[in-house]
Amino acid sequence: MSFPPTARPSPNCDGSNSATQRPLLVILSASGELPVQARIFQEELQPIVVATTSAGAEQARKRLGFAKHIEYHISSGERVDLKHLVSDLFSHYHVRTLLSEAGPTSYAALLEANLIEEEFLTRSPIMVGNSAALASPRPSLIEGIAFRPEHPPELELLSLRRVGNFLFQRSRYRRNSE
Repeated sequence: MSFPPTARPSPNCDGSNSATQRPLLVILSASGELPVQARIFQEELQPIVVATTSAGAEQARKRLGFAKHIEYHISSGERVDLKHLVSDLFSHYHVRTLLSEAGPTSYAALLEANLIEEEFLTRSPIMVGNSAALASPRPSLIEGIAFRPEHPPELELLSLRRVGNFLFQRSRYRRNSE
């Protein structure tokens, strides 16, 4: 499944640099369980695409209604087809650069699908541990996927900057041929 034929390019996703236009917000949720009280859903601040499954779209529409600033990218099955999503964002919305602030499971899926070119990672001077006593343990950077030792994702360091006690690392993924 894909975007509707009426899909329109999102403001500011075509390379324009207008301060009055907001970029397309893409929310990835296979379940459709979204924070409906969030301002972004309540007000038409910017165009939104909810990337989800058929069941997730049904759930999201029940909770959000049919707001005109929200469109759906629907994947069949239980997972969002990330390669198809990125292809549709490119062709239907003219998205050329995508910033992902995904959690560890989505990040791992994007990495597994070979959809990440660069990584920006911030090292904080604040250490947070993980106690076995925690009801829900804190996830690591990548969750749900184990990469084979002979073909792990590898990074090439592009830059490293220090601001106070924070380190800002920019890296590019090397493409492994299997």
